[in-house]
Amino acid sequence: MDLSLVIKRIFILLGLSLFLSSGWFLAFHSILPLIPQTQEVEIGEKSVKLLKQGKIEAINLTRFLELKSQSGVLILDSRASEAFLKGHIPGAMNLPYEQFEQYLPILEQQRGVHTVISYCDGSDCMSSIELAQKVSFLFENVYYFFGGWAEWQEAHSK
Repeated sequence: MDLSLVIKRIFILLGLSLFLSSGWFLAFHSILPLIPQTQEVEIGEKSVKLLKQGKIEAINLTRFLELKSQSGVLILDSRASEAFLKGHIPGAMNLPYEQFEQYLPILEQQRGVHTVISYCDGSDCMSSIELAQKVSFLFENVYYFFGGWAEWQEAHSK
């Protein structure tokens, strides 16, 4: 991979992280779904809503297994559909990071869900973190299982 492309991606991720870590996101009222923790604000003649980002936390396999056993937990596989079809963590829903917007209506309908865990291929894959950042505006408790599919397979092949 070209070094300049890697550096560019790092800066983009850092910028996105700084933006998202501020805790607030400004969006126009007309495009907002049923998202928790919103506050309507009048700015001039426009009505906008401020969206508060939920908690995002990295978890290991032990914590993943604890959370997975609870009710109200949605597990999201952020890998491409082809990879998901070859194998995935039982109970996971495939939501490729690049297709987040297409799945937004489905996510908005997840009424009983209070916790979301995203994962991808493992420590070389960043899409689980990126998906967790996006999903954190819909759900309060969002985790990413950084070991992902690789660590799951290793633990369950013994």
